[in-house]
Amino acid sequence: MATNSDMFCEPWMMQYEALESFFDTINAESVSVRDAMGAMETDAARGSYDVIDGCAVIEINGVLMQEVPWIARLFGLAATSYSDIQAATSAAINDHSVDRILYKIDSPGGRVAGAFETAEILKAAGVHKHTIAHCEGLCASAAFLLASQCRRVVATRSSIAGGIGVKQVIQDRSAQYEKQGVKVRAIVSGEHKGTGTPGTPLTEKQIGPLQEVVDQLAGQFIDAVAEGRGLSKDAVTQLATGREWLAPEAVKLGLIDAVGVFDESLKRSSANVRRSAITTLEKETEDMAEDKTEQATPDLSVVRAEAAQEALDAERKRIGDIAAQFGDDPDFAVQQIVEGATAEAAKANYADVLKEKLAARDAEVETLKAKKAETVTEPEAVTEGADPVAHGAAPEASQTGDFLTETASYAEEKGCSKTEAMKHIAKTRPELFAAYKAGIGAR
Repeated sequence: MATNSDMFCEPWMMQYEALESFFDTINAESVSVRDAMGAMETDAARGSYDVIDGCAVIEINGVLMQEVPWIARLFGLAATSYSDIQAATSAAINDHSVDRILYKIDSPGGRVAGAFETAEILKAAGVHKHTIAHCEGLCASAAFLLASQCRRVVATRSSIAGGIGVKQVIQDRSAQYEKQGVKVRAIVSGEHKGTGTPGTPLTEKQIGPLQEVVDQLAGQFIDAVAEGRGLSKDAVTQLATGREWLAPEAVKLGLIDAVGVFDESLKRSSANVRRSAITTLEKETEDMAEDKTEQATPDLSVVRAEAAQEALDAERKRIGDIAAQFGDDPDFAVQQIVEGATAEAAKANYADVLKEKLAARDAEVETLKAKKAETVTEPEAVTEGADPVAHGAAPEASQTGDFLTETASYAEEKGCSKTEAMKHIAKTRPELFAAYKAGIGAR
């Protein structure tokens, strides 16, 4: 755990006077073991909240820290831990008996560590339930950061709000140590390591990086307030001087929504929940009515155009599928497309065509075999030296057979009829056709 001195030198979003008073009180007190044990036992009730008419009331008092030291609880110092605020908020969100969350704030601010993470949780809580920040007395710096994330911010008339900014205080006590005859030397691994070590001088070169961090944190503070309060970044930047305002002036600047007492905030939060529920119901009813109207009066021209486009797309797909499947038989593909067959039906039809072609080929083969057998006869005797053809003798069976064989081969290769094949062979191989005719005439 950081020492009190270490914590004091960290970046804070808090009034400086309150910060000094907090640490002065801790450093001045003496503590017994019994007192310390009693202070630690009080942690059991952390993260709790009261429920009033369905509203969870979460109190944010005093110095804000990630974890409040037990010694602060022991001395009764007003302090609230960010982890307690987060735990209470999460519990209220999941509490079905709670429909809204009110943060009752009286705080000068606190440490930077944990502040932005807690602000994000308060912002998220507003999505689930109506959230309102009610400021009584002081709502400055980190406390105002948290309040700005609620859906509504109210403060009593005498309350002070604002203090947008970040500070870091480092004491250069090198001159004091030197007067006391003490010279401190810090053995460090880098020029910025050990910056602010008590008794060592603080150089401008060491201050530069510290200023960068403070400026970056201030930028995050400005962005969060601008988004939470619905203000422009430029407007918040002009207000981010660390100044604080009384509640009426803060209303004019847009930092808070209204001036009011706690009971009014409690009642107003309930009214806001009811109004929000009514508005939501009305909006849902309007949306349902619009949906019914749109469904009852469709645009017929749009419907027709969509239907026509769907039909065109389907037809293009059908033609493309058939053409892709039967690229080797374009005549069949065209026939199926014209007849309006689907791709699946075309497959079935082509199977029947293949069966018919196979049967026809088998029949032709059998016919050719039979005719070839008829042409193999004993040749007639002829006078020695005479021309067999001139005397009416049949040509050799091999010549006749060649014609029929060529015809069968062509018909099978081209898938055409026997007649078409014979015409082609007779035209391209006239000698075979002549021998074929002579053989038939001789019989």
